[in-house]
Amino acid sequence: MGAVRILIVGGGVLGTLHAWQAVERGHDVVQLEREPEARGASVRNFGLVWVGGRASGPELETAQRARVLWAELGERVPALGFRANGSLTVVRTEAELAVAREAAATGGDRGFKVLDADETRALNPALRGDFLGALWCERDAAVEPRTAQPALRAELAKSGR
Repeated sequence: MGAVRILIVGGGVLGTLHAWQAVERGHDVVQLEREPEARGASVRNFGLVWVGGRASGPELETAQRARVLWAELGERVPALGFRANGSLTVVRTEAELAVAREAAATGGDRGFKVLDADETRALNPALRGDFLGALWCERDAAVEPRTAQPALRAELAKSGR
């Protein structure tokens, strides 16, 4: 099958990444956005590439695949600001610690680990106050929401498609 002309409505991250995938497959893309700059969900998610809190099954599988794709994009487009920084959920009570332990035990390949207070402070020295530890998710990541979209569009424009 030859190149297909594709129209994508929406200039946010989702629309742009659909355009990216189409161009990667050799298709010609026209992308439309009603605003001068996408301001919808692309900005409201604060750049989180969130794996840890996803439900098991298709949602988690999609999040894991998205995480891989974001890492690959980050290598190709450094201005994306991709950071495999993980996330910490601080636990302050024994009940919270029990929930964190359960999440780590049943979390599958989310990359969960329960840390004690010293390990938690080693990862984030800015933490203050009393706490027992944290649930660490090594698979969580982030991109720079204000620069990611323009960087993706600029890179996509280089294709001429």
